[in-house]
Amino acid sequence: MKHLLIFVYCTLNVVLSNELMISKESQQFHSYSTKSSLKTKIGYKKCLSSVPSYVYATVKATESSLPHTFNVTVLGVKESYFEVELKRTDVSEGWNMFVTVDWKMYTGDFIVVNNKAIWLPDVFTVTDLNRENATMDCYKREGQLVEVADKRSFTMVYDYVRNKFQFGKQEFVDFWLGSSYNPRTSQVLQSNGE
Repeated sequence: MKHLLIFVYCTLNVVLSNELMISKESQQFHSYSTKSSLKTKIGYKKCLSSVPSYVYATVKATESSLPHTFNVTVLGVKESYFEVELKRTDVSEGWNMFVTVDWKMYTGDFIVVNNKAIWLPDVFTVTDLNRENATMDCYKREGQLVEVADKRSFTMVYDYVRNKFQFGKQEFVDFWLGSSYNPRTSQVLQSNGE
């Protein structure tokens, strides 16, 4: 009974600390379609206590010498599987081969912008980080500073930050982005140079 109480305590600590839970998995299987797209279900390799909040998946031919390329659309997320549509993009025809699906399951309090989970790790504590330390903190968590690519992304990130903080307790909030702003040219530059 002592072990059970410790496990419950750890789980509650994770939930209360606003941690983003990420699980990475991969699965190989034979796939066949006479058309250029196929809907299929992919089962998780473990038991889950709840439905993941978000799943991001990619697919490729298991044999790397094959020219097949695919887009993946996650159609639904369930407790024991997620459903995807695989669409071949190199040519408009079917396939008969082994494919490898890699995916990440996300659970926690975050938003999804342009297929990326955006999460604020420390909304309950005051943290004073410069850009370099913020970048390293994200890297340690297997992430990166958020890129704001367009007005839609900006609005989503801004609204998320505004809703996460209680501004009556703090006068202002600074947060670091992956992009930078040049006030001379009024241009926003993403970390990839675009």
